Amino acid sequence: MASWAHEGIIELFRKDPDLAPQLLRGPLGVEVPEYSEAKVESGTLTQLHPAELRADLVVRLASGTRSAMAIVIETQTKRDPNKLYSWPAYVTSLRHRLRCDVCLLVVAQSEPVADWAAQPIHLGPRGLIEPLVLRPSVVPIIDDPEDARKAPELAVLSALAHGGGSVETAVRVALAATTAAQDLDRDRFMLYFDLIVQALSQTAQEAFRMDSQGIRFFTKEFQQSYERLAVLEVRGFRITAEQRERIVRCSDLETLDRWHRRAVTVSSTDELFE
Repeated sequence: MASWAHEGIIELFRKDPDLAPQLLRGPLGVEVPEYSEAKVESGTLTQLHPAELRADLVVRLASGTRSAMAIVIETQTKRDPNKLYSWPAYVTSLRHRLRCDVCLLVVAQSEPVADWAAQPIHLGPRGLIEPLVLRPSVVPIIDDPEDARKAPELAVLSALAHGGGSVETAVRVALAATTAAQDLDRDRFMLYFDLIVQALSQTAQEAFRMDSQGIRFFTKEFQQSYERLAVLEVRGFRITAEQRERIVRCSDLETLDRWHRRAVTVSSTDELFE
């Protein structure tokens, strides 16, 4: 089975903090309080005497200056008995620090791990914590590029969850997620594209490479076009979605080289295409 990259999953939530409450309200059916902003908080949960505790990621839902709710996000690839002791500490420490309700969201990378993580953690007589578990089977299948563009991080998570299943479905979600990712900055695109490809089974990878729409993402010309984008981004230019699309879709090496030389000296992105 294809493996999801631990840091890659956390980066999805870091880039889009609203992804966590969106998943709670959607696939998990959890009531989330109204909030004005979702922010990434420090995942370091220190105490006076034990060793430092560090969660994978913490998202705080703010309502004005007040903390409405906090979400501890943990991603699990396998069963780990130690987490049954550290997870309650994350929740209680964060609750003490932020003075608000706290929930634990475990992103399980397989159904057996999800079954294990979903068990209530008993703290003592009448005390327990119930992790909220996002298992691959409940992650929505996003195979429409327009839907993917509205929520790129959720689209990538969909590709991670379903990339190892049916080849036809895997290729559709990979294509939708990659199409959405190409509208982002170059570094995020390269990260997300690598996550998507690595999540596919070998058969799905080969099918994606041979797909009439997917093949262009693997060409030398496509990768070179992103090097041209990098020059413009380093120089601080704001690249519109239309300009980005024009650059990444260009397959003529002579044109790409001309744009590359101009990118070093132009005073605006419009001059690049003159």
